[in-house]
Amino acid sequence: MPEVFLSYRQTSDTERQRVRAFAERLRSSGITVILDQFLLDAKAGGPGEDWAKWSTDQANQTKHVIIIGSESWFLCYDGKQPPGTGLGAACEARNLRRRIYRNAGINDDIRVVIFDEADARHISADLELYHRFQADRDFDNILRWLKDNQKAEQAVECGQKNENQSNSTAPILLPTSFPRSNLPTIQRFFGRETELAKLLPDLHPDATGWGALIDGPGGMGKTTLAIRAAELAAPGHYDDILFLSAKQTAMDPHGPHDESPFAVSGFTQMLDAIARRLQKPEITQAPAEERPRLVIDALTGTRTLLVLDNLETLTDADQSNLIAILGRFPRTCKAILTSRPLVIATGRRLKLQQLDQTAALQTLADIARDNPALDAAPEPDRLRLITETGGNTLLLTWTAWQVGSGYCTTIADALAHLRSCPQGNDPLQFIFGDLLARFTPEEERIVATLSYPTEPIPVTAIAEISSVDEPTTRRALKLLTNRSIVVPQEGEEKYTLVPMVADFIRHARRGIVEQMGDRLADRAFTLIIENGCENHERFPILKADWPTIAPALPNLIAGDNSTLQTVCDALHDFFNYNGFWDECFALSRKAESVAIAAEDFFKAGWRAYEVACIYDFRKDAIAVLREAARVQDHWRRANVGKREIAISHSLFGRGYRLAGNYPAAIIAFSAARDVLRSEDNESKDLAVATNALATAELLAGESAAAELDLKEALRIAKEVGHAGIVASATGNLTELAMYRGDWNSAETLGRESLRLSKDLRYQEFIAADSRRLAKVLLRLGRHVEAKPYAALAVEIYTKLGSPDVTKAKLSLDECDNLPAER
Repeated sequence: MPEVFLSYRQTSDTERQRVRAFAERLRSSGITVILDQFLLDAKAGGPGEDWAKWSTDQANQTKHVIIIGSESWFLCYDGKQPPGTGLGAACEARNLRRRIYRNAGINDDIRVVIFDEADARHISADLELYHRFQADRDFDNILRWLKDNQKAEQAVECGQKNENQSNSTAPILLPTSFPRSNLPTIQRFFGRETELAKLLPDLHPDATGWGALIDGPGGMGKTTLAIRAAELAAPGHYDDILFLSAKQTAMDPHGPHDESPFAVSGFTQMLDAIARRLQKPEITQAPAEERPRLVIDALTGTRTLLVLDNLETLTDADQSNLIAILGRFPRTCKAILTSRPLVIATGRRLKLQQLDQTAALQTLADIARDNPALDAAPEPDRLRLITETGGNTLLLTWTAWQVGSGYCTTIADALAHLRSCPQGNDPLQFIFGDLLARFTPEEERIVATLSYPTEPIPVTAIAEISSVDEPTTRRALKLLTNRSIVVPQEGEEKYTLVPMVADFIRHARRGIVEQMGDRLADRAFTLIIENGCENHERFPILKADWPTIAPALPNLIAGDNSTLQTVCDALHDFFNYNGFWDECFALSRKAESVAIAAEDFFKAGWRAYEVACIYDFRKDAIAVLREAARVQDHWRRANVGKREIAISHSLFGRGYRLAGNYPAAIIAFSAARDVLRSEDNESKDLAVATNALATAELLAGESAAAELDLKEALRIAKEVGHAGIVASATGNLTELAMYRGDWNSAETLGRESLRLSKDLRYQEFIAADSRRLAKVLLRLGRHVEAKPYAALAVEIYTKLGSPDVTKAKLSLDECDNLPAER
């Protein structure tokens, strides 16, 4: 039997597990594997000698060596790993280098095996000259290399012994035995090293227990994994492998097809199939209650591996009977079961989750070899396909196969096709259809509720919207988690729905989904009205509930105009204070269209005004002026009062100010202030207009006028209780002190304005004040103290997508580049 030593560097549990899975595959294929993990299985205390000597002996004396190639191992081979790390791998690598050198570069017995093609980029120059293997793709060739080398050695030995007895040059072949098997062929297999590492030990004849159950959602590749595990477990261990499936329907790229001619329909039929396989047809004629015992008797003394597939289709009674007979299996027999999450078993239970990204990309690359349209798809599109199908093997392959067929020329087309649920070829129905029949009314409402949000939402909100009491909701969510329908977050306090389940539920249960959508919208409306408007201290409540509010907005947009405009008004300050610019833009633009359709030009003007403000934040002067004209047009048709006329003037002023036309901006802001001054009472709007006028004056170099107007704006804002303008005007006074070079006053004002902005939780103000204060502290020579403020400004501006992030980064760079303070 060929013998091989595996040299690797254990940098993580994942690395350890995938090396073990590979070693198990080799061992199951008749190879004697020397691996530190196997030694520790046999001797918990490790080798008798020290590990360095053990490693040296294996690297020097074992005929065949496989190097598990990774960047970290190659660093050890090249002597470039950090001091004190990778000592075991470095010891082995050093001895392997000497071994190759002693053989004058002739190397038949040492090979590199890589798991990931990315590792090949780091291979040491000395080893790059020799052939290397990819662990999964080239596994059969690895076995050939090991076995052919041994055959050659034995042939030489035999030839030397018999050189005077025979002149034959025929090759000497070693006898090879393969188990009898009816395992179906598998088209492709990538990844799952961790799962195989867990399964294979339980399939060894010496293992305790009857074997293992693979369960998980439909389409995850349970059957394929079971077949692969059986293939790896069989050589040398089993004489017969029997595959039986209860699957009545299978799915391929062309649609579902009937599997019933090949399926067993129940426990009794399963026993009969096993009996026939064991050449005991008389068992099939025995009374049903005697057959389990007779099958066990027939299995005794055999080395049989059973693969029992899709057991969720069996009745509960049949499942129980099957588990009972498995508990009486002879030690030399094992079984692998597969099921969607229904069967209760006592053996190893492996819950199969989605493919990891690497395996999914390998699967797509394999399909793309015969699919030019898919082959042309860029990696971002492939990653999108993996994300949107949730790593579900069936959905991934089905969708990939649609690319280049019918009207699907791209992955985007194929994903749209998947969601359209084509008649007679619906993988979503195939995978998730059986869920519907098993949902209780409460579960159905919970899942329908979760079909709207894209972010995790709290259990309390799920219970409230679905009208299911919280204890029942929690129990249902745990059950749905075990069925891989929902995903828990934050210690099972929040949940989200698996994306493709959400798509299916929205299509298959429109009525209950619409009902929960109405409840979601009603709840969102109440939250917005109670916690929005000018209730600034309640904005954190609204922000915390935003994952349940955002999904309700489409329902509110589709409702009546009056309700929608009330929602927009209530959210205006909330959006600004939290920097939800994208959300504000999208809602305002749609609400403007709804208002126009309802001939509500007054509200249409306000919605266009909100869009203009977003453009102002983003420093797009042309767009601000365009939207200002749009606002003016709406309000002209609505015959508005003085307040809206003044705000329209101010909006033009903001556009001119951005464009650098400061004289025009001063004229527009002055016009706005004059209109508001014609009113009897000072107002918040007057404070806003006066503050805006001062900013244009300061930019125009008119610092004296700016100072007067800023103090006036601050006085009015304090009198009328406009905390936002108090903070803004204080920040602008900071800017004025900076303009004049009065850095000490600027520091005092800057700290006060930042405090006010933080009290308001107004993100854009906090960023602006932080940037100013950082700049002031830099001018005062205190760059270490300035750095946290510059960093905060960069963080917030980045989150907001504000162009001002460039200025903030300059301040942060200046903090890093100055010499240390003394």
